[in-house]
Amino acid sequence: MKKVGRAVTFHLSPAGLSKTEEGLSLWEAVQREFEASAGEVAVILFRNVMSFAAPQAEIHSHRLSSTA
Repeated sequence: MKKVGRAVTFHLSPAGLSKTEEGLSLWEAVQREFEASAGEVAVILFRNVMSFAAPQAEIHSHRLSSTA
């Protein structure tokens, strides 16, 4: 399958990197809380519905690191 699309690279200042790391940590905590409260089956169904709604979307999760 041929991938078609574009990549975007962001360069963050040290302050921006810190704020982004803080936001990712909060997002991950909320995601774990949702998964724990909704249950495994509900989470699987939700992900299936979302993948059906946007089949071409790819979600990438990368931990950020400073390149400075």
